[in-house]
Amino acid sequence: MRPDSIGDSVDRMRGTFRADIEGLRAVCVIAVVLYHAFPAWLRGGFIGVDIFFVISGYVIRGLLLNEAQQTGSIDVLRFWGRRIRRILPAATFVLCCIALLALLFPALDTRMLSRHILVAAFFFHNIREGWEAVDYLGAAHDHNPLLHYWSLSVEEQFYAVWP
Repeated sequence: MRPDSIGDSVDRMRGTFRADIEGLRAVCVIAVVLYHAFPAWLRGGFIGVDIFFVISGYVIRGLLLNEAQQTGSIDVLRFWGRRIRRILPAATFVLCCIALLALLFPALDTRMLSRHILVAAFFFHNIREGWEAVDYLGAAHDHNPLLHYWSLSVEEQFYAVWP
């Protein structure tokens, strides 16, 4: 085994728990949560999202390389199936809960909310928000409970193309 090589990275990812990776992910999540809770205290905490993306890309790259080394190819449909089984149930649950909340709180703009739910369901929320030139850090977004879906959209678009 070659130290500090792609092969070494892949070998370490073969079905083993990576405490270092999970620790880095936890630091990223904590930074983002603290940023949202105390924006004046941790001004750059949103960078945790970007670092989390890099870590996830590293892990997925290793898994795909491992599959390619073991089988000689990458089964893209199986990869996408794993992503769907991992992400879709929770994402769908959140979208359904938000849709139900719209019924309980008639002050919400259900027409606008339904548009947000639709684009979030198809993982294009980041494109819609970009198209509308939404300032993510602006204060005028309390009407959009799905604003954070931009990051999930970016991640799933990456995984649609990367394999």
